[in-house]
Amino acid sequence: MREEGREWETMAPGEIPGTLALPSHARSLLKNAESLLEFGCGPEGGAAELALAEKGLYRGLDVNAPSIAAASLKFAGEPRAEFLCRDACLPPPDARKFAVILAKAFFTCLDRSAQHLAALRTARASAAKGTLLIVMDFLQDWNHPLYRVRYEEGARLGLEKGSFQAPPLPNSPGYVAHHFTREELENLARESGWKISHFETLPVRTRSGNRATGFFLIADAV
Repeated sequence: MREEGREWETMAPGEIPGTLALPSHARSLLKNAESLLEFGCGPEGGAAELALAEKGLYRGLDVNAPSIAAASLKFAGEPRAEFLCRDACLPPPDARKFAVILAKAFFTCLDRSAQHLAALRTARASAAKGTLLIVMDFLQDWNHPLYRVRYEEGARLGLEKGSFQAPPLPNSPGYVAHHFTREELENLARESGWKISHFETLPVRTRSGNRATGFFLIADAV
């Protein structure tokens, strides 16, 4: 993905937006998981600490090499954790299966439905019977004045519905973001071999502090 001449692959870790705090029931699921695969783990190692709190195994994927280097250094010497510099839209690197797969504020950074579907299919290929997929991200809110303007501007730019240009901040460059609808999520799940078993909306804040509508879902591999 390239916006304003910048690539996610080469951004400095401090420039990469990171928001959304998992609800307590999600944290419990991650802490008790036998194995966890996370898309977009970031420089802090994402949910690795939760996964490793008991006896779980953890794998984090991120396309950003500096983030992977930072996370690997943070968890150096921990044999149950590994961090791979890899695009989650590509097929899995091996046949390993995971009990839980997590994507937090990850899909919003993919601005095309084909990318969303590819990443969900990668997740499904990494799933065994009983695997849970946990996704936390942003819902479209056409009643929010700020986001209505951004959605409409995105449409004028030829972006998919719900995609828009997120403006740059002092410590973070601009990029194309995507907000979802419930119907869109249901369709993506069905096309990629998942069935949503739990869905809830919740108020969240974005990287710039704006109030927005978020969602938290759990899907079962089918």
